[in-house]
Amino acid sequence: METTNQILLAIRELGDSLNQTNKAVENLSVQMQEMKVELRQEMQEMKNELRQEMQEIKVELKEDIKKIDTKITILSN
Repeated sequence: METTNQILLAIRELGDSLNQTNKAVENLSVQMQEMKVELRQEMQEMKNELRQEMQEIKVELKEDIKKIDTKITILSN
């Protein structure tokens, strides 16, 4: 009888342990999903910043090209 009780107790403890593990896995899953959303947002922000910087560089390059064209025109004459 004592052995049966020990087995039942061990089974109950195993069940409790499995429940705790399942809860921990669920929590990790939620955290991973939240991190995924955050990463997507950060990546989108970085993309937007890069686009903006590229646009600014483009404008600067166009201005520099105009200056060079002007100098070439002046030197040609």
